[in-house]
Amino acid sequence: MIRRIARLVVIAGAIFCLAGCVPSGISFSPSGKQLVLAGADGIHIMNSDGSGVRKLPHSDGGFTPKWSPDGKWIAFARNYASVKGKPQKYGTWVCRISNLKSRILIEEFGGPFAWREDGARLAGFRAEDKNRKAQLCICDPTNGSLMQTTDLPPVTLGSPIWIPHTDSLVVQSGNNGDLYIVERNACRQITTGGHILGAGLSRDGTRLYWVRQPLVEQFRWEVIGFDLVQSKLSRMPFPSQPRVPAPRPGFHMEQIKLEIAPGAEKISFTVLYTDSPRGQPNRARRGYMISEVMGLDGSTSRVIRTGELMTKRSGEYFAATAWSQDGRKIALQVLSTKPKRTRLYIYDSAGRNGRLIYSAPSK
Repeated sequence: MIRRIARLVVIAGAIFCLAGCVPSGISFSPSGKQLVLAGADGIHIMNSDGSGVRKLPHSDGGFTPKWSPDGKWIAFARNYASVKGKPQKYGTWVCRISNLKSRILIEEFGGPFAWREDGARLAGFRAEDKNRKAQLCICDPTNGSLMQTTDLPPVTLGSPIWIPHTDSLVVQSGNNGDLYIVERNACRQITTGGHILGAGLSRDGTRLYWVRQPLVEQFRWEVIGFDLVQSKLSRMPFPSQPRVPAPRPGFHMEQIKLEIAPGAEKISFTVLYTDSPRGQPNRARRGYMISEVMGLDGSTSRVIRTGELMTKRSGEYFAATAWSQDGRKIALQVLSTKPKRTRLYIYDSAGRNGRLIYSAPSK
């Protein structure tokens, strides 16, 4: 699994890092009427039709924005220099929506983030260093005081998931990318074997679902449900071979990014295909990406966008996707080069009625 993660970093970073490795991330407001987007020149808030664009203060170098459930705050991670000429620092900032003012919340603490449902607690990560292990941390968003820290296995992936009406979270971590429940400063493993593509909660918050791909190079997925009350596993109905377009001749699958919609009724995913020899991603010359929406039971599959990638010419890289909190909209962030731009598209939950709502140059 570690070798696979390293390959993905090389592919998505060194080879197809379009538009100068632009920061990415999308988050909808609770109502779905607004969203925030991280890009080359900071983080911007806008209406869901692309109007009313405004930049969050102190958001240059910001990424992984996350809107609070009560609609009052946007948290984002940021690399910044406190004094000109000094080494950059890393920390979490919050922007109050009522007056659009940003401030540093806590240093050496960053995303991806999860908010408790009342907006009174924020969870994020501290990276492993010589003095400590990687940690999941819960802080007070009003003053940055740490309420809880829990050591994690190395190699933490993806966004944490807050279990409603508790201070427990689900994280993907460990050498194989398994799922863990973090509660009361303890970390309890709930999956084995790894290869988890994504996870999400049912609408009532009592069941956790995840999508697993046992064979790395094949589209043979499993969907598993886990009853959080009774701690029982069940395999969900899902076709052994999802309806995904077969790779073009000479190409093979290199990366999958998957998001489960709120309520766990649908999934969205992007797939990166390259022409590199297997195990040698640095020799890729061409690639392409497919973004698709599918029911959690494998039904109603629909490709919403295909983008071409070239190592030395123009192309598109699908940097991030995000569902609105009601699961009715999905946003897709596309980075392109020649010309270098960040674009944002909005689709309905079926992957239809797509429209470009934002386009800006990338540095």
